[in-house]
Amino acid sequence: MECPECGGNIETKRGEIVCSNCGLVIEESMIDPKAEYYAFQEERKRAEKPVKYPGRTPYKIRRIIEQIVTQNRMPMYIADQATEIALRNRTLIKGRTTRDLALASVYIAAKKNGLPFRFRFPNQRDVWLIIKTIVKKQSERITPTSPHAYVEKVVEELGLPYKVSEKAKEIIRGWSEKGIQGIAPTVAGAAVLLTMPELRKTEVAKALNITPAAIRQMLRKIRTKSSQEHQAKTATSTTSHLRRTSPQY
Repeated sequence: MECPECGGNIETKRGEIVCSNCGLVIEESMIDPKAEYYAFQEERKRAEKPVKYPGRTPYKIRRIIEQIVTQNRMPMYIADQATEIALRNRTLIKGRTTRDLALASVYIAAKKNGLPFRFRFPNQRDVWLIIKTIVKKQSERITPTSPHAYVEKVVEELGLPYKVSEKAKEIIRGWSEKGIQGIAPTVAGAAVLLTMPELRKTEVAKALNITPAAIRQMLRKIRTKSSQEHQAKTATSTTSHLRRTSPQY
């Protein structure tokens, strides 16, 4: 299975199924990645039977989508677009719950508008499968969300001052000019932490639904790049000084 966000490799770390490239948490709190997951699936199937078409009424789908959009503080036009996506694809998704379809539709609508939306639910893998099915079958185009949008998400989630958002975005623009790139959520997380070092990596990572390790990796990349630039400037300065002070014959 590949990461639905960036196409990277999926691996298991400390009970979580994560992307080794962007750090997306696909499944969390799994003691046994196989037995625990399948046991959970069986339990969920007994407790929540999938609603099949025509049971997926437009009203029910719309109501669930509006709840998701409201809880994530997104504009209502996302609910409108997500409802259209869900109704257009409800016959394609068999054996899945209406809520899973709603989550997938909101994700696609948010991404198409460049808005950050990363969810944490026990059945995340089911939702990712629906997303991949819809994108493949309907040729839905998903636009990558900018790091700036993820900065705004962290600031709002953690209740940080507005100036943190502005400073973090300024840092990201500086990185872009220097050619420092990365996956949008990890870039945003690193910028926010550099703006407010007193924040914990774990709380920033949780707000972005990525692992703290992904942010640490991005910070390490930035420090390495900065160190290389400093060494290059020092070498250039030394060479220039030697040329000026060398005797002319």
